[in-house]
Amino acid sequence: MSDRTPHFEGDAPTYGRPSRPEVAAAEARSAACPPAEPGEHRLCSLDELVDGGVRRFDVGDRELAVIRLGSTVYVIGDRCSHQDISLALGEVDPDDLVLECPKHGSGFHLETGEPSSLPATRPVPVYDVVVSDGDVSVVIPEAQS
Repeated sequence: MSDRTPHFEGDAPTYGRPSRPEVAAAEARSAACPPAEPGEHRLCSLDELVDGGVRRFDVGDRELAVIRLGSTVYVIGDRCSHQDISLALGEVDPDDLVLECPKHGSGFHLETGEPSSLPATRPVPVYDVVVSDGDVSVVIPEAQS
């Protein structure tokens, strides 16, 4: 479906904004999981990540897309900021360090989370990664007040 195809909420077209069912699904996922504790959380061993691939992990209420490019690992928020779609289902552009959303093709920079193409206009979160003794961990920051 093209992004210019209107999605109707009541009598008003939304043009790509998440529909009520997508928003409800996201809220249900958040309500079902406790908040992620701040600090370092082990995800897997480096060998479990395919070079050039993406794998999804949950840490508390955080949904994460984990990308391995050689010996470097990136972790960004897994949900597209344009629509509530898993970015872990997308493709990685290793030259531009971008993960592409599988629904509408918005790209998200692996180091900044900033969208590199429309229709997304808001960044996704990025997380610090620790690779130590062959283990990959993500650092969940303290909640900001």
